Amino acid sequence: MRADFGKAPLVVARKLCQCARHEALAGLALFLFAVVLAAAQLPSAKTESPPPAPATQQPLDPLGRSTPRGTIHGFIKAADRNDFVTAVQYLQVPGKSKRESENLARDLPSDSDRDAQN
Repeated sequence: MRADFGKAPLVVARKLCQCARHEALAGLALFLFAVVLAAAQLPSAKTESPPPAPATQQPLDPLGRSTPRGTIHGFIKAADRNDFVTAVQYLQVPGKSKRESENLARDLPSDSDRDAQN
């Protein structure tokens, strides 16, 4: 067996290149794995809507019309006092003049009194 020492540097260089290439591929694979792992842990980049603003409290109605019950109760109290100007404010009468609305407010309690008597 005869050793050819003239080719030894080429063999050594080839082995070093193979090792370097193998380490480079392993490093690249490790880098890509780290990038994928980091991307999975980042919060999503989708746009989120801002949280809803706290509901602002509506100002209280001085006549108590915040509920249907309050509206009816206020209307009845105003009509009992014969305050038909205030009683009209509890009604929504489209297409009627102020005078016609006041007449309607005046007539409604008398109609309910007649119904209660029957």
